[in-house]
Amino acid sequence: MATIDEDLAALERDIRQLKIEYDMYFGGGRKRPPTEIEWRIELVVKRYGERGGDMKFGQRFRFSNLSQTYAKYKD
Repeated sequence: MATIDEDLAALERDIRQLKIEYDMYFGGGRKRPPTEIEWRIELVVKRYGERGGDMKFGQRFRFSNLSQTYAKYKD
């Protein structure tokens, strides 16, 4: 089982990769949207959104920033 910090690092990488793949999709380089990465991100955001009390202050702050970044890209 991964630690919270490892999950947040993976979430950050996935959000960066999602942005890159959506740029490629809208630019015509991909035929389908990157739904697999989006699904992984949604899973982590939901999991840690429900267990906010288990995280330290710094981890909650980082998670909040990452989830806001994801929400911005999702729109």
